[in-house]
Amino acid sequence: MPQLEGVKRNTSILNVRHRNYRFKVSFREIRPDGTSVRRYSYFVKRTEAEGFAVAKELEIKNHGARHSHIEDEERAALVLYRQWSAKIGAAPSLSTLLQRAISSFEAGVRPLTVSEAISARLESVERRKLSTAHLADLKWRLDRFCRAFGERQITEIRTSDLDSWLHTMNVSPASWTNFTRAVGGVFNLAVKRGFMTASPLKSLDRPKVVRKAPAIFTAEQLLAVLSASLPEMLPLLVLQAFCGLRREEATRLHWAQIHLDAETPYVECPTEITKTSHRRICPIPPCAIAWLRPLAGGPKTALKVTKNHYDARLRDIVRDSGVKWHNNGLRHSFGSYRLAVTKNAAAVAEEMGNSVAKIRVHYQNICPPEQAELWWKVLPP
Repeated sequence: MPQLEGVKRNTSILNVRHRNYRFKVSFREIRPDGTSVRRYSYFVKRTEAEGFAVAKELEIKNHGARHSHIEDEERAALVLYRQWSAKIGAAPSLSTLLQRAISSFEAGVRPLTVSEAISARLESVERRKLSTAHLADLKWRLDRFCRAFGERQITEIRTSDLDSWLHTMNVSPASWTNFTRAVGGVFNLAVKRGFMTASPLKSLDRPKVVRKAPAIFTAEQLLAVLSASLPEMLPLLVLQAFCGLRREEATRLHWAQIHLDAETPYVECPTEITKTSHRRICPIPPCAIAWLRPLAGGPKTALKVTKNHYDARLRDIVRDSGVKWHNNGLRHSFGSYRLAVTKNAAAVAEEMGNSVAKIRVHYQNICPPEQAELWWKVLPP
């Protein structure tokens, strides 16, 4: 190989046994993570190999081993520039064009750490006065995100960083979706306020979520649970089981919003108590009226109990009834049995405060109608 004065040898020419090639040039390359690897290019003639080796030596000398390899994306950018410059004629050089683009980008993007972005997101959520449970879950997920990336600039976070972080946590597909939803709110707020141009989550590949059928109670199990309940808990459980209310919605109700004597009895759920902030009306079936009427209090009497008190009383009920408890099981049971009887996903969605698509995904074809009919015949002993 021709000698280059003052150049440390970074390349070498080797003979190879190959049906198409006779020589290969070995050269050193530095990856983005700092590790060093050997790359190889193959040639038929030695003169071609020597010419490539000389050019590679000069390239490494001038730019370093870190820049001796061009990625496919970088090569595509060069092709794009050449196509564009050929169309317009007197185009600025590629380096000039890049410098202008970099200066414009840096001028338009303000510095913001991930920790600061998370604080801004939580402040925005708190102003919306969402539920305590929702806020607690969001804080927990964003705290894990902050521990991983808190001190970095939010514009530095790449899709590959997020993908690696989520895989490292080894979470389920459903939890993966919940984490990306929480973190996505941080990036979306940063984009909205002009700190970055796009969210890196847009190009993140998401795992396939295989949804299992929700765990529901049988009519016999419901009777055991309600029979073991104290008066302070009974209306809350009845409203979840027979009217489809969420636990938090039931605990925010007043008796004045439960209209047992209307021509068609119903529960009035105003915007301030619903999860979606949309007012809705939930019919009260005869079996629920039978449980609720002996308990009905005055018009200003609240059904509310604290979360700790609710959980403690629920543990007592589960112990005394001998029924294995399923989280959200009463509401899931309502959705499954109600859809099995009515065959009307839109009506069930309206009653539960959900979308029609979610009702079908979660509750369609969970149980046969004859099993569902038993649910609506559970009456006080």
